[in-house]
This record gives sequence, structure tokens and C-alpha cells, in this order.
Amino acid sequence: MRKLKPKTDYNYGVYRILNKLNGLSYIGSSKNIEGRFHEHKLKLRNNEHFNSALQDDWNIYDESNFVFERLEIVEIKSQLSEREKYWYETIDNDTRTYNSVIPSMNTKNRSNIKCHLKGIMTEAKISQTRLSQMSGLCRTTISLAANERADPRLETALIISEALGIPVNEIWEFKSEEMVLSNV
Repeated sequence: MRKLKPKTDYNYGVYRILNKLNGLSYIGSSKNIEGRFHEHKLKLRNNEHFNSALQDDWNIYDESNFVFERLEIVEIKSQLSEREKYWYETIDNDTRTYNSVIPSMNTKNRSNIKCHLKGIMTEAKISQTRLSQMSGLCRTTISLAANERADPRLETALIISEALGIPVNEIWEFKSEEMVLSNV
């Protein structure tokens, strides 16, 4: 019988998966980083990862060319999103990332973007799965954007806009020019 680790071994934190050959990173956060690493590796090894760009590179470059690393241990769970956003912005300034959405610090009262995607999908009777098929984006990306749990990168917003045949500014209201330009 397998013993469970004591709860104190589960650390909240921010991590990245780094492709050593092209420098691209996937940034994430978890309440159990080691467990999350295991989940990522399992999905990547089985060619089932939700991030198609990361999966494609994993298939091309081989597991040995990827590093799974903790960026920061976070003591308070409520600070996870804030710290993930910090690391995302820090690393994304240096290089592109595999992330197709930008982690949101405050999902309830964001002032830089307003999303109408969920309402548009409901009105058009398009499910997240269907929009995923139409756009070629993974369902997780659609879900995060539609439920306002993450802000889309500009490229992701444009892909969704094109798939729906609706101008991007009718789906998302970018209240800051800086928001749009920072994601190019």
C-alpha cells in the first residue's frame, strides 16, 4: 500500500517547464508542484497535453531537453495567481512562452479587460468543445478565457475572433492600450 505524503510536503508555488533548445517556457502555479510536474509529464509522454505547442516541441525535441523547475514557493494560497502573473510577466519579457493565456491576478474585478465570450457563445449556442474545434485551440484555453479566469494573449484573442467571425473588440474590451500592445 502506498503512503500519502504529509500535507506539509505539498507546497504552493509557481513553476516553469523550460525547453532548453529554443528557450520557450510554460509558466504555471499549483498547490502541489511535484504532483503537477508528474501530471504534465504523464500527459506529455502520452501525447495528451492540453498545450499543443508544448506537446509538439516535446515530441520533436525529446523529454531530455526539457527542465521542470520551481520558480517560487508561495506560503499563502491566495497569493498564487499574483505570483504566477509576476513570473509570467518577468519571463515573458525575456522570451516568448508556451502559455496561450495570461494569468489574471484578480478574476473578479479586473479593470484592464472585459470579456463577452461566454455570452456570445451562449447566444450562438456554441460549446467550449465546439469553439475549441473551430479555432484549433485547446478546450482549457477556451474555458479559461470564457470564464474570465485568465486574459487571452493577443494572438489567442485573434484566433478566437476569427473562428467566431466577430471582431476581437466585440469579444474583449481592452480598456488599456498597454494591455493590447504588451501581448504582441
